[in-house]
Amino acid sequence: MPQNLSRDEERRGTRNIMMWGVAIVAIVFVALIAIFFFGAGGSSNTKPETSGQENYGTNAPLETAPPAGTKNDETNGGTKLPEGQQ
Repeated sequence: MPQNLSRDEERRGTRNIMMWGVAIVAIVFVALIAIFFFGAGGSSNTKPETSGQENYGTNAPLETAPPAGTKNDETNGGTKLPEGQQ
């Protein structure tokens, strides 16, 4: 490395280094914005693959106990919520 650089040569070298840095940061910024707006190759409306062990529909487990706070309803043979929660 030369020991005696003129002021203009030092500025030119610093400018070159800074321009490469700014270019790299700009490319990374644009890439992150593109990923944010366009997604990472997936679509938000596609359903992920699931196994046969789903907990909804006809495959859902049966309730074995009534929810907390319910009372026995002799007229319908089931349970009902307290008066303020119906």
